[in-house]
Amino acid sequence: MFKRSGAMLHMAFLAALLAAAPVLARAGEDLKRVHALGVGLADPGTGHKLDSTTRDAAMVAEAFEQASGYDPEASRIVKLVDDDPDSPARPTPDEIRRRLAAMAGEAGEGDRVVFYFSGHGDKDGDGRSFLVCHGGRDKEDPRSRLPLSDVRSILAESGAESKLVIVDACHSGGKAGGANGLTPEEISRAFAPE
Repeated sequence: MFKRSGAMLHMAFLAALLAAAPVLARAGEDLKRVHALGVGLADPGTGHKLDSTTRDAAMVAEAFEQASGYDPEASRIVKLVDDDPDSPARPTPDEIRRRLAAMAGEAGEGDRVVFYFSGHGDKDGDGRSFLVCHGGRDKEDPRSRLPLSDVRSILAESGAESKLVIVDACHSGGKAGGANGLTPEEISRAFAPE
């Protein structure tokens, strides 16, 4: 039952996000460009393949491409997924950092930076949160882990007027159906200024 209700809740959330994309685009009249990076990892080598992550990343990227209120010629929307041979690169921690930093660095006043990740998440013994990516042997390998604190650091350096981070992964939110999610304190710690 949990799988089915969890999937329905997930689809309801995604539908709400996609419906909100045009509203997010128009939230500030002076917003000029959107720089969005949608990452979907179905199977980063954890032994547990996820079914809808790459589709979700593609849908979020498409929603921002179609959102009115931004200059489509000046905006940049990138999708990194692990099951599409046409994906521009493999979603490793280094590739995600590189692309997010490039987008965040280009963004300025009146711009929005969006980072969307759908895949596996993990926490270490100290409570630090990670996104599990390609790059190492397994989810314990540091080459497979993108710390959420890295995402925060990259976005903190951006001159973008608006920054939006959406993480759809284990350990990314509260307890749902007995899943061990992050507490509000852990989320605050991951995105608190250094």
